[in-house]
Order: sequence, then C-alpha cells, then structure tokens
Amino acid sequence: MAKSSENMVNVGGALIPKSATRTSPSVLKEDRKREMRVGAGSALFFGLIIVPVWAVVLVPLALVSQVVTRGIGALTGANAKTGSVAVERSTDKTPFKDRKPLGSRQYDLVLLGATGYTGSLAALYLAKQYGYGGEVKWALAGRRKSALEKVRASIAEKSGNKSVLQVPLIVCDTDKKETLHALAGDTRVVATTAGPFIKYGRNVVEFCARYGTSYVDITGEAEFCREIIDEWDTVAQETGARIVPFDGHDSIPWDLSTEMLAREMRAAHNDELVSVEFVDQIRSAPSGGTVATILHFVTNAGKERRFAFDPLLRLADHTRSSRRTKAPLPLVVRHRDVEGGRWTAPFLMSYINSEVVKRSHALREGGAPTLTYVESAAHPDLKTALVNGLGLAVFGTALMIPPLRWFLSSYVLPKPGQGPTQKQLDHGYLRVVGVGKGAKGTVLKSCMYFARDAGYEDTARMLVESGLVLAHDVDRLPNKRAGVLTPGSCQSTVLLERLCRTGTNFSISKL
Repeated sequence: MAKSSENMVNVGGALIPKSATRTSPSVLKEDRKREMRVGAGSALFFGLIIVPVWAVVLVPLALVSQVVTRGIGALTGANAKTGSVAVERSTDKTPFKDRKPLGSRQYDLVLLGATGYTGSLAALYLAKQYGYGGEVKWALAGRRKSALEKVRASIAEKSGNKSVLQVPLIVCDTDKKETLHALAGDTRVVATTAGPFIKYGRNVVEFCARYGTSYVDITGEAEFCREIIDEWDTVAQETGARIVPFDGHDSIPWDLSTEMLAREMRAAHNDELVSVEFVDQIRSAPSGGTVATILHFVTNAGKERRFAFDPLLRLADHTRSSRRTKAPLPLVVRHRDVEGGRWTAPFLMSYINSEVVKRSHALREGGAPTLTYVESAAHPDLKTALVNGLGLAVFGTALMIPPLRWFLSSYVLPKPGQGPTQKQLDHGYLRVVGVGKGAKGTVLKSCMYFARDAGYEDTARMLVESGLVLAHDVDRLPNKRAGVLTPGSCQSTVLLERLCRTGTNFSISKL
C-alpha cells in the first residue's frame, strides 16, 4: 500500500483517504460494537432439545415433503427433464429507436422501490448526502403515487431539507411494460430495491437494456443473474447499458475485496491471485424483503432454467471463459488461523457471494486459470459457532416443510416493508477479512469494514454510490465493456473510492 499524497493511499489503483483505512481487529471495540454470543443455557437448550427435534422430526418431514412436492410438480406441468417451469419471455430484443443520448437525459438516477424498507433507506441517503437541485439529479419511482408522496415527505423531514419535497415522482408497475418507458427512458441509471428480482426485475432489465440505461440492484439471486445474461447481455452491449446486479450487501464487500486483492497482487507483486478465504464478522437482522426472496428461492428450488453452459462464464463474444472458480462450502464448524484464531461456521450468503466472484473472475483479463474461493462466518467462541452453524441448518430444513414455512412466514418472520429497528441498524456492522494467495507464493490480507448495518442501511449507500459511478464516472472505469456485469468487473476501483469517501474502511497489507 503506497502513499500517493499526504492524505491518500493507493490500493490496487484506487485512491482512498488514509482516514478510511481503519480496519484493525480493535475497531469493533473502538466503535463500541458487540459481537453476538450464545449463553451456556441457550446452547444447552439448543443442543438437547432443538437438535434432536430437527434430526428426528424435521429432517424426515422435509425429505417426504420434497418428494411429494416434486411429484406433484411433475404431474402439473413442470418439465420432467429439466425441472424448469415455462416463463413468459420477451420476444422483442431490438433496442428502442427513440433512445435519448445519455447527456440529454433528465435524471442521473431513478430509484425504484422507494416505498419498501431498503428503498426508503436509499431515498433517505440520497436526500441527506446529495439533497435536491445539486450535482445529482434524481427521482423516486413506484406503483402508487400516494405512497411515493409519503416517502418523499418523510425523507424531507428526516434530512431537514425541504427542497427534497420537489423530487420528481414516477408512477410505474414492473408487471405493466407500458409504464416502464417513463422509468428507463429519461435517466442514465435505474437503481432498484424491488425484489424478489426474478419476479419484479426482469422487465426492468429489459427496458434498461433496450434504452441503453444502466441498471443496479441489491439482488442476492444468482439464477436471476443467469437469466438476464442469457436474455439481455447482447442487447446491453449494443446499446451501451451496464446491467450490474448484486450492488449491496450481496455482494459488494466480497466481490470488490476479491477484485482489489487481484489488482494489488498483480500491480505490487507481479503475481496472480489463485485463492482467497474470507472470514466475516457480522451483526444484522433480516427484513421482510430478504425473507420474501428466501421464501421464493425455497418454493421454486429445482425449477431453474438449464443452459448450454453456465451464463456466469459467458464472455462478450458468447464463448465460455477459460477462467474457473472453485468454491467449496465450509459445512462444519472449525477453528481458523485468522487474526490470532477464530471459530467459524457456515455463512448463509457464501454461495451467492461465490457465484458473483465466479462471474467477475470469468470476465477478468489475465487472471489465473482457477480461483479458489472460501468463506465462513466468524464467532467469538465455539458454542456460538455451533449454535449458529446448526441453527442455519434447522432454519433451512423448516422452510422446506410447507405447513411450517407458512406458519413462519405468516406469524414469525418479518413481512415485506418491515425490517430492523433504528437501534438494530445502529448496532450493526460488517467486517470482512480476506487472505489472498498468489501463484508465486505472495500472501495478502484485505479488510473491509462497515461501521453500521451493512445488510440494509449501508446496502442503501452501496446501491446509490454504485449507480452514481455509472451516471457520473463512466470515463474512469477500468473496464469499458457494457453488458451484464458485476461490481468487481464494472465499477471496481471507482466504486471503492466512492465507498471509502462516504463511510467504508478498507485496507490491504502483505503477510
């Protein structure tokens, strides 16, 4: 990490403030963050009651349920060979002829989904950080004008900026294509929080690709990304649209950290990144939108489309990338030699993060033929790691049983529009430590730290800044390609600079 000026440092080509490199293990204590610990009594109850019930009752019920569900699906129209279900897809792949030049469009960014939980946080971030009538021209979009007006009034009050009451509102419905011209036709970027994206994002991506409008979202749905690569990558390349999913907690911290390790490995050490292992310290709580996405994934498991080869490996010329990513999932609790030693357990989002890294590595120019990606969650002690690791298995099993899934979604889990309280957001944090190894033996350590809840509050910030890179900083992007991309392969160093100017801390050091 070399100095470029008195107050800035260069990390793999990104110039970030020296004040934004505060990532040491003591940072949680300095910021008065508390790691979640499981008490001895709770651990005993979990081990003596919950685990036996899971093993003896829930697992057999889940297996029977899946057999019955798949059998019914086979009888009611699911394709027996592929497991897929017919989905209406657009047959018109031609760019719109009335596309405005980007420089003459009215808005830099239109935020879709502003009436939802995370969308309202993104709207508030725009109001506080950029106001209205300044360098960023933005608008709010959603299905109901009255709900949009309520959000606009709320963020004007919370930000203390009455000019925000003038922010334009765009009424549109993602299920009604005729309304999406107003959403995508007069802005440089559409930023959307309206998920599940495989339900509500397809038509938005289509209109962005055909209008040459860039697109960012906060999806954690790998299958959605595969589908839009297959359908809209070619059109987006033709129109110049950069379609970039995964611009929030899923999966900027891991995708961008991997990209920066690869860049630093090459630039400073003339080596190629061949493996990266992440250990995550996190405190967060789920929102109703996240729960809805999980439920959609569970209820539609086995119905994914099949392709000639994985679209995540598809290059601009439609050929398969020669660069592969191996991502063994850590399924057991173990002690890892990271920062003095940490107990680790499986992490819910590690699969999704590895899929995003797979796409980035496939698109990376000159990368190693194979990249190994490993990720797990860190815990302060063994009992906490065991309860969290097994708890993930118990929760997943429960969701596979339809009656229990209905009960949990109806009476226990948060509903769409609901989410963590402000106190929970304030107590949240994310610290991602990565150890990258090079083909020649170079070992680097990265750390990305979010001092607030990264799942929602800082996801809102990540989404907005990801979109503004594509609205204002396209000329600075390391990769000029359009199409369906990832944060690491598209916004890259420019996004890291924006994040570190607005609250994120990041560092890389040689071990």
